[in-house]
Amino acid sequence: ARQPEPGAATCAAPARAMASGCFPVVGDLESVREWIEHDVNGLLCDPASPDSLAAATLRALEDAALRQRASVRNRELIAARADYRKVMPKAEAFYRDVIHEAQVRGRGGG
Repeated sequence: ARQPEPGAATCAAPARAMASGCFPVVGDLESVREWIEHDVNGLLCDPASPDSLAAATLRALEDAALRQRASVRNRELIAARADYRKVMPKAEAFYRDVIHEAQVRGRGGG
């Protein structure tokens, strides 16, 4: 079976923040790692630890170079992976394939 495109099932909040030019400081969750690479285009922290969130937030505030590099990288990511005109045809094709596969299986073809 086909797999969805990267980012298809991701939490939308980090992508929206990135598209708005915000520096992401987010909980280290699998869905978030599709978008955020720690120390590259954002900071990941332990979602259960207020101390981890505080340390990451302070680092983000203090490291202007990291924020600048992340801003460039995040614009590139959003343009490549979240542009509606690019993403919607891929999503439509994915769901058409899923429906087709289900129809074939329903007819005893798999």
